[in-house]
This record gives sequence, structure tokens and C-alpha cells, in this order.
Amino acid sequence: MGSPRISGRQGAVGHRRGALVANAACLAVLMTACTSPGASAPSTGQAPSAAPAATEPKVKRVVFAAPVPTGESNQPRNISQPAMWQISPTYEYLMGLDPETGKLAPQLSTDWKVENDNAIRFKLQKGVQFHNGLGEFTAKDVVHSWQDITRTDATAGYQVVLAKRTIGNVEVVSDYEVVFRLKDKDADLLNMISQAEGGMEMMSKADFDKRGDPALTAAPIAGTAPYQFLARTQGVNITFQRTSYKHWRKSPDFQEFEFRWIAEPSTRLAGLLTGEIHLTSLPNDLQTQAEKQGFKVAKGKIAAQRAYLNFKCCFLSWAGHTTADGAYKYPESPLMDIRVRQALNKAIDRDALNKAFFGGKGAQMLGFVHVTEGQLGYDPVWKTTYAKDYGYDVAAAKQLLADAGYGPGKPLKTKLYIPNGSPYADMLDAIASYWRAVGVDLALSQMDATQRNTLSTNCQIDNEIDLSNPSSTLYTAYSFYNSSLIGNCGGYQNAETDAIYRKVQQELDVEKQAPFIKELGAKTAANFANVPLFWLPSEALYAPTIVADYPWPGSISGIWTHIDNIRAAK
Repeated sequence: MGSPRISGRQGAVGHRRGALVANAACLAVLMTACTSPGASAPSTGQAPSAAPAATEPKVKRVVFAAPVPTGESNQPRNISQPAMWQISPTYEYLMGLDPETGKLAPQLSTDWKVENDNAIRFKLQKGVQFHNGLGEFTAKDVVHSWQDITRTDATAGYQVVLAKRTIGNVEVVSDYEVVFRLKDKDADLLNMISQAEGGMEMMSKADFDKRGDPALTAAPIAGTAPYQFLARTQGVNITFQRTSYKHWRKSPDFQEFEFRWIAEPSTRLAGLLTGEIHLTSLPNDLQTQAEKQGFKVAKGKIAAQRAYLNFKCCFLSWAGHTTADGAYKYPESPLMDIRVRQALNKAIDRDALNKAFFGGKGAQMLGFVHVTEGQLGYDPVWKTTYAKDYGYDVAAAKQLLADAGYGPGKPLKTKLYIPNGSPYADMLDAIASYWRAVGVDLALSQMDATQRNTLSTNCQIDNEIDLSNPSSTLYTAYSFYNSSLIGNCGGYQNAETDAIYRKVQQELDVEKQAPFIKELGAKTAANFANVPLFWLPSEALYAPTIVADYPWPGSISGIWTHIDNIRAAK
């Protein structure tokens, strides 16, 4: 059988609306974790000084239109990393991220130092003020922020790692010095508590003591960023305003900033054309139209965003989520069969998907979805094994299914999860068509994102496939989607690869990790642990009459970060 026709929910690719956004925000789905480039060496540099006076903008409020976040909340511990962008403009971190280089940089700490592989010492900025006159940022706010993020009722599973496995406690040395005492070594820890990954936002203890947990109709707990919360209308937008006082670090060009939720790409394009919005992301075909109309493209500086599928089935059993016992939780799941996982891989024509949904901009992702060419531990031999083991071959896919005991009289039954409003819905529909073409009896799973996240967190999904598109480091993405080491159920797990990955985690000398990463990549790919798709560009369209530029990494949690860097046109 030839390649199935690639079609979206509203017709053929050429006429689809709401197609997958090649440059969309990392909003799509089911990720309890998504993050940044690798951590740099500890900094001893000085804190950045306040920026010069801002350029006088042509509008009071700059508006960024984005698809609706997967969940709305004003409580960081209850927002998954891919959706943290909705309130991140109001917060700062112990360590920032340089948008040009992807290196960690001083922010609320002036410097930091790893001590004896079991502690990290931070010296804090002095004189930094919380919004709304809530006083100076000090060590007590660091302790509060960590304790809040790691509460047992937190629903954003990534943050729990910071207490359950990695950080034992945060010790106050003085008002301007803290020490993180570690339970375990983790090569990604600096990223996890910095702006590089997001999820450990520094919040005001005084504000929390006064108000408690904020409702969605109230302001988030106060932060220290150049923008502070102004208002939220659920399902519509969230707005921020520049601090009225001189901010310690910088002053944004625009007095106000708004994230406006607009799901339909054609509506976002219309908003650009009418001047109602000033920045957004669009599918490739609409982006081309906008560029012809004079709109410009800001490109993320760091390549890391990617899209791949996870097998929700193959979880190592846990005793109280503290120790794996080596057995699988759902041994009867059809996705446990390696022949099934390979068949589902070989049934997909990725070149056709790339052209249809990304305009050919997607870069080939190999069998190991967490490392690409030029990154630490990359092995050129992966290209050869990928072509042989993963290449599009309908006949081979059918034979693998037959070898696994499936055929016309007994089709493979599984599910593909498509979140409501996902910008990736059309691509997932096309993948479903490829699988059905080789005889898979595929159901489409759709449910409320909160309900789905609860099932995933509790490891209650035994035969389903979902999409992830993190912009994360190897460390965090592998931990969440392919290992059992944090008690997570993000995707396929294997005791042998867990052991190899543990070697990577325990080696804090980055260069010494390379041979372990090569070994990990080869074994993970041989297990067909994922369905690799594409490494993607991060792009934002902007109106050059209003915006001069938007320098941002484009690769950290939630994609849309560093919004105080948006520069006004003169």
C-alpha cells in the first residue's frame, strides 16, 4: 500500500486551518517537563547593571498572541513547565539564562559554587525589591519558593524532583547567602533551579504569608521581574505592567505587555494585519503570507525544540515511587512488544510530514531523540542505524506486526492522545492515518488536560501514545520521558538504560559524560523507546512598525520567555 493521504481535521493539507505550527510555542502537550541547553560552569561574574533609558514606544501595550496554554493557574507549582510562560514575566530566578549563548548568568544570585558534589552555595543580590511594596528579596524568600514548589500537593510533577530526589534542604547562612544541601548528585541541577528550565520562580514569602494560595482571579504571589502582574481574564489573556520604580536590572521598552490567547492561526494573522496584535507564531504557509506583507521573523537563538511521540505503557513498577523493583507495571500492554514499537516507527513517512506541516524546516531526528548533531555525546553512526531501523517501509511495518501476532483478524489496538486545541492536531491525525494504513485499530483519545495529567502522574495509562515537544536538555527530557529514576511515567522505560543514564547523571564533569551518552543513545534507539519526528526552529513574527527585535533563546521551557527583551521600534 502506498503512502496514505495526509489530511487534517478540516480537509486536505493544502486547505487546512489550524495546522501544526512549525514555529509554535512549546505548548503542545503532556509534558511535565521541558527545558534548556546544558548548564555552564558556575559563574563568578557580577550582576548586570540596570539598562539605559527605554526607547519611547509607539504603543503603550505590546500584544503577543499565543495558543491557549494547556492549563491556566497563578501558582507555579501547579503549572507544567511548557505552560509556565503565562506568568514567567513577573518572576526572576537565582540564575538567569543569556539569550544569545544559552549560558547560565547571574540574576538574583551574584554568583554560585558547587561544593564537594553535595552542596551549592549562592550569594544573593542586595536591594532587590518585590512588587507591590512587599520588601526586599532575601534568603527567606529562597527557602519559601523551594518549599512551595515542592509541596506534596503540587501537580506539576517536575518540581517535585527538587525535593523528592535531589535537594535535601535549603540552609540560610545569612540574609544574602543560602546553601542547597543535596541528597544526590544530578548533572542537571543548576538548570533545574534556574531560568534555563523554569519552575523554581522566586516568590515573596511576605505576600504568601499575607494571602495564601492565589486564586485564578487574583494576582500570583509577587515576584521581582521588570514586569509585574496587572490582570487576567481566564481563557482570554494575561497582562503585565512595567514596575513604577526603577528596576534593579533593566527597564522594558513597553509600559505594558499582554499574552492574548488566540487558538486559530488565521485569526492571529488577521490580528497582525489589523494591528491588534504585534507578535505571534504562525504555521509555515501563513508565515510566508505575513512576511510578504512586511512582517519580520525573530528566530530563537538556541536550537533545542523538538517533537516526538512517547509510548505510555512500559513503566517499571515502583514501591511507593521510591525504588524500582525491575518488573513492568503493565506487562500485557501490546506496546511492550519491541516489534510493535518498531512497526509504528516504520509506518510513518516523516519526509511527507515535514513538508506538509513544517515547510521542510524540521531537521531529522534520529532514534535517540534527546541529542542531535553537534551536541555532547552525539555519535555519527546513529544516522546509519536510523535509516535501517526507522526508515519508512509499509511492507516491513506490516510484517513486524504480523510477527508480533497481529493481522486482519486480530489488529493491534492502541490509542493516540490529541489534546483539545493542540496546534499539533493535524499532524497527529496524519500519523493516525499512517498507522491505520498498516492495519492498526487506532482510537483517538481526547480528554481534559488536567484529568489526563492526573492519569499520567499516577501511571494509570497502559496502552496509549502521546506527543512531547520539549526544548529541554538531555538530562531533564530523558528523566521524564525515558527513565524511571524520578518515579515518573512519561514514556518507555528500561532498567538497562536507567543504569546507563545514572552514569550520566552522576558525572558532574560534562566532558566525561560523552561516552556514557553515546552508549545511552545507542541502547535507547535499539529499544525503539520513542517515535522520533523533528528538531524544530523557534520563530516569532512581529510588526516592525511597533517592534524592532525580540532576542530570546527560543529553546527553554515554554519557549516564550525573556519578554522584557522585546525592543520597541524607533
